[in-house]
Amino acid sequence: GEVWGDVNPLSEAVELMGFDLREIAPKEGTELVSLAAKSNATAEVLLRWLRLDFGDGIVFENRPPQKSSWDPHLHILPEPLQMTAGQSITFEVSHNRDRLFIVPVPT
Repeated sequence: GEVWGDVNPLSEAVELMGFDLREIAPKEGTELVSLAAKSNATAEVLLRWLRLDFGDGIVFENRPPQKSSWDPHLHILPEPLQMTAGQSITFEVSHNRDRLFIVPVPT
């Protein structure tokens, strides 16, 4: 699979939260997002990055290993999770227009 330096992605990339910047963003919002493990491994962090779609096929994305002045962010899980291939983790993703919060939902 794909490895980014010391980072070995355990799932496919998914959109955590999307905003249409032509609209006024809601003051707060919450989404549930599930990620499925591609292999047996230990999950320790959730890695998120920025993707901007300007239309007409113009996209900026700082997905690793892409270098950018906007670094991706690591969200450290409260405790490492032993995952088996196909097993899912659900996260509650919320925002308050200032910050993004990502919390694993207990199973």
